[in-house]
Amino acid sequence: MGNHKNNKFVIHQKIINENKFIMEKNSRQSIIEKILSIKKNKCTSNNDIKRKILSNVIRKQYHDKTQKKEMAIRFKWKIYNTIFAHLGWVRSIDFNYSNSLFFTGSSDRTIKIWNFPKGRLLSTLPGHIDQITDILVDQDQDLLYSASLDKTIKCWDLKQNRVINQYYGHKSGVYTINLFNPLKILFSGGRDCVIKVWDTRSNKEVNSMRGHENTIMKIISDRKNPKIISTSIDRTIKFWDLRTAKCTGSINKFNNALRDLKLSNDGFIYGVSIDLFFKVKNSENNKIVTPLFNLKKSFFTCIDLSKKGIILTGTEDGFIFVWHKFKQKLLNKLDVNMDKRTTLDEKNSIIDIKFDRTGSRFISSDTSRCIKLWHQRSPY
Repeated sequence: MGNHKNNKFVIHQKIINENKFIMEKNSRQSIIEKILSIKKNKCTSNNDIKRKILSNVIRKQYHDKTQKKEMAIRFKWKIYNTIFAHLGWVRSIDFNYSNSLFFTGSSDRTIKIWNFPKGRLLSTLPGHIDQITDILVDQDQDLLYSASLDKTIKCWDLKQNRVINQYYGHKSGVYTINLFNPLKILFSGGRDCVIKVWDTRSNKEVNSMRGHENTIMKIISDRKNPKIISTSIDRTIKFWDLRTAKCTGSINKFNNALRDLKLSNDGFIYGVSIDLFFKVKNSENNKIVTPLFNLKKSFFTCIDLSKKGIILTGTEDGFIFVWHKFKQKLLNKLDVNMDKRTTLDEKNSIIDIKFDRTGSRFISSDTSRCIKLWHQRSPY
């Protein structure tokens, strides 16, 4: 008898649930019909409405994803290691191809080799007799090039940690070096206002390019085309053809000395003068300079950009500005002077900044003579 009652109760409950489901289904259907009837004036069919709703959902998801990325970039950067090792300012930083080592060149006339990302000192390379101004790792070989105010460029074998070649020819200090590996060519420029072209196979000077009227601060090369771009204290950017060794174009629209340039894969050159963060199209026929930010109370000193579309600019009063390349928007302002271990009464100027190969870490050097290793910290 009890079982019979239980069976009747179960059947009764099933009927109630089925009725509820039918009512909810009808309610949802009526709501959809109402929405469709309201939007029929704007859309020609139900499919149009569905497409519109779907596109709105996709747009919202993309917006939320972009916002999350921006928030991550905005709050993540933090110093995770501060290294005191050089006796002078660290003027240049570079990484090897595998991202397992980084190198620092200093005004104390030495190059130091560090493991990455921990920042443990592995070796010190002496050899220059004046300040080292620039270092460059050849990503195709285990070679390192260094430029100095002693008017020389040295080539180091990183397997043996010794000098294997030296380049003489500049009449004054060398400030910048770069490579064009497809042709095995090295470029150098400095105080004598001349760009020298060296064959790295014969280690001989093959050409000299003249046109700048003051110290050459930076030379960059376009790996796709046989040309180089240089910038100078004379407030110009010049384009050079390697085949003719002649200047093919010049941009003369700057009010102050230019400090640094970086070539981007989006067809633009990003750079800093003393007071301006800017971009110009990578073309000798271009004469248009797009200003991105004007600095009024300090000076820009250096720039670097990552594969992820993030740009860093350093300033003389110790700030690193973090920019979104595509939106051309300031995301954050990092203060190296917040590190009380390295800051006394005076503010430290940023000398160099360099992203690692992944773009998730970077290294900065400043006038406190230390190097700071930064990583991304999740804000969530």
